Amino acid sequence: MIPHDDNAAGADCFVTEEEQVKEFEYQKTSGIVIPGESGEDMNIDGKHDLVRTPIKEASGWADAPKSAKELVFLINSGKERRHCLILADDGVNYNRIKIYASKEQKELLGEAAVGNWTGPILDTFKFDQVSCRGTYRMKLISLSPDGSKIRIYYGFAQNLDSEKYVYPAEVKKELFKKFGPPPMLSNCTHDDPELLIVMAECAEAAFTWCMDAVDYLLDNKEWDGAFHGLHIIDAANHFYLDRTLEGCPNYKLNRELLNRFYDMADEYVGRSLKWLDKGVTVIVASDHGGMVKYPGYDTPDIGDAWGLNVGLMSELGYTKTKIVNGALDIDWENTKAVAQRSSYIYVNLKGRDPQGIVEPEELEDLVTKIIDDLYAYRDSVHGERVISCAFRRNEMEVLGLDRKSSYNLGDIFFFIEPKFTRDQGNSFSNTIILGTSVKCIFMMAGAGVKENFVMDREVRMVDLVPTLCHLAASPMAKNVDGGVLYQCLKD
Repeated sequence: MIPHDDNAAGADCFVTEEEQVKEFEYQKTSGIVIPGESGEDMNIDGKHDLVRTPIKEASGWADAPKSAKELVFLINSGKERRHCLILADDGVNYNRIKIYASKEQKELLGEAAVGNWTGPILDTFKFDQVSCRGTYRMKLISLSPDGSKIRIYYGFAQNLDSEKYVYPAEVKKELFKKFGPPPMLSNCTHDDPELLIVMAECAEAAFTWCMDAVDYLLDNKEWDGAFHGLHIIDAANHFYLDRTLEGCPNYKLNRELLNRFYDMADEYVGRSLKWLDKGVTVIVASDHGGMVKYPGYDTPDIGDAWGLNVGLMSELGYTKTKIVNGALDIDWENTKAVAQRSSYIYVNLKGRDPQGIVEPEELEDLVTKIIDDLYAYRDSVHGERVISCAFRRNEMEVLGLDRKSSYNLGDIFFFIEPKFTRDQGNSFSNTIILGTSVKCIFMMAGAGVKENFVMDREVRMVDLVPTLCHLAASPMAKNVDGGVLYQCLKD
């Protein structure tokens, strides 16, 4: 079975005489409840539909060579088929495919030789039950010379008619006309060497498109300040980092592909540096790095960026669940506390929370009891403590979590022991695991900035806005959290 994600270029689960489609089904939940394994792990795990289709001698085509073979593949969630001719240019060795909407061959959608990608394939899809133009790309990964076996990757379909996510809408049309539709990222495997390379090639095409679009907009539009970012290293860490340790399957290939992503990031930063010659101040910053998973240690089932991870809190007896309409959900009438977001625990407090059951006068004692239980909890494999430290609300100010934001804060904030932490960290930000960390990069150069200067002070993300406001001589918010990075400025 192959993990499956929503992919309009793929297929629903069914079997016909021509195609067999398999998909992996996760445990059904309400959409916010994560029963155990990290939702982040599930969302970054490799996913794709697997379509098996027979190869036949070509028949019924308007114009196909005598030696040609054929297959059918599925699009539009399995509701429509497209036809593929398998061709041998020399009449003997099969080396190329052509894709058509039908065997009448009135419309060639795309073609590719072995090891190559098609261009953007323009097709018709139904997004949200509405017919519209869509686009996707395919790679002919491998094709046996006798035409008996073939492997094709085809990626996510993109709605060309949608005006979501772009404002004004004319900008999207302008960019698509100039550069074509942007290639889509892929996260189809963590194990298959051929698909690992496909993921890197998808990323190179997608991020190059974004770089070209940024350059074009900056060169051709009026602007006072430009803010843009790409998840190049973030994607690379999720795809490859955990599998770069010596002894992991394909670890040498994963290291090579990880370096390709760093090459992309270097190009991205390099493209910005031309603006220094035009008097522009350029700032380069990241929001987090990435850590490898410590060999033999798994992250405890508590805290999750994707929803309510009920695993550990259920084990400790504070979170209760039930089945509602066939899906796992929280039993709020019997739940005293839940872990939500990366490092917060919220008490189900009466008078504050919609279905609260904990009396306000019980809050402090319950918080203390939860913290005691967290410290006492031991990993079942190694017998080690998994919670490094936990803070009450009034103690969170030590971490810079301001009381003015209390409506967002949990009742408990916790850190996980480094060996058990996630790749983007539930531990202290200076945690280092086997040479990797979540530490960020910060660089700035240009008008008003000192040259060849290294700051001793720590730079936080919240320092960027005050510094930008200062450089632009603009007012900043009264309650801004960060401070101006005066140390790196000339005057």
